[in-house]
Amino acid sequence: MGVSTISLGLGLGGGKAATSNGRLAGGGAFSNLLSANFDGTDDTLNCTIPATLMATDFTTSIWVRFPATPSNVADGAIWENNYTVAGKIGWRLYFDSLDADGNGNLSVWIKNTSGQYDNPIANKSVALGDNTWSHIAWGRSSGSHFLYVNGAAVSFSQGTQEFNSSTTSFSATPALKIFSPDVGAGPNTGQCDEASIWDSALTSAQITNIYKGEISGGSGGTNGTAGDLSTFSPEIWWRMGDGTGDTNSSGGAPANGGTIGTILNQGSLASSNSVVGVNGTLFSNSVPA
Repeated sequence: MGVSTISLGLGLGGGKAATSNGRLAGGGAFSNLLSANFDGTDDTLNCTIPATLMATDFTTSIWVRFPATPSNVADGAIWENNYTVAGKIGWRLYFDSLDADGNGNLSVWIKNTSGQYDNPIANKSVALGDNTWSHIAWGRSSGSHFLYVNGAAVSFSQGTQEFNSSTTSFSATPALKIFSPDVGAGPNTGQCDEASIWDSALTSAQITNIYKGEISGGSGGTNGTAGDLSTFSPEIWWRMGDGTGDTNSSGGAPANGGTIGTILNQGSLASSNSVVGVNGTLFSNSVPA
């Protein structure tokens, strides 16, 4: 059963401080040593996904970390697809900081081919912290949006609605970007890790499992810990340097400070549903653990 739409409860803060140490989970079978690092100028990740992936129900999951200093506050899209491209369906999951402590607003906007807009998640105040890893899960279940921050459901309200996007295919014209430079004041400065997408709505319990680094249906995890997603069976799972076949820009092994080349999908779809680093996006050894 998918999560409910306008969910009760507010997930504020709760992320773990950044660390450069990997963590073994799942009986020692899982290691998370690297993430993607963005300079806030032009770095981005271009992603390949099938046109059917986000047609109906879906879930996105991503770990993010923003350095919320006064000169470096976040103001850009975390996920973005064709939002500024005329004549195509576009959308963005957007975060903008309001202060140097990482307090800010999350929102979702969708654009149709006629240039009309739907704002199913109006600006929602959340605390993502200063140099703190946070987990964000956003998706749609039976036409209704849901949002979780650090394992807790976030209540929200509908904003502008020039059209109803409840049945809009969000991947009909796929041109997905992570930390897009094309929207608002983006791209953001910071890191992301373990970005994943499902063609179904995860349950509330599963999203909490992910935030605690647990297996699906598990228990006993630790808040703010990225874990093995294998038991959740994601269609897309980009490990940002820790995946089989991931490479730097020269085709070699990923390492801290190296330039991202290609990140292969570790989910159930073909590995060719990959991520390519653009404009010198780097690997980082800061990870959510």
